[in-house]
Amino acid sequence: MEPTQNQPRPHAELTWAMTAHLSALCLYLGMPLSNLLFPYLIWRWQRAHSGYVATHALAALNFQITVTVSGLAATLIACFVPLVWIVVIVVFSANIIYTGIAADHAKSGLTFRYPFTLRWKP
Repeated sequence: MEPTQNQPRPHAELTWAMTAHLSALCLYLGMPLSNLLFPYLIWRWQRAHSGYVATHALAALNFQITVTVSGLAATLIACFVPLVWIVVIVVFSANIIYTGIAADHAKSGLTFRYPFTLRWKP
């Protein structure tokens, strides 16, 4: 789905929306489950103040839940089928790439819909 142009947003909203996406990358800094915790906390704190930030934080959280579940499943399978490690590498590489793209869209005031994401609503 192609991103759509939204109305101009305050700088703080754009920054929070971008942070919701980029905070998920703390997982790669050795902080287990931070990819789920930080987008969730931003969604909880900002949902009453900004629908734009809440939408981006929830999208980031949904994508991170999908990445976590699929990454764990692929890792468990890879313990028995070594070729599946390629899938693990692809999943986590796609996480970094799509998170960066989503953060760029959020900072630009655009919407972004992650591909291959299970969509859970609160």
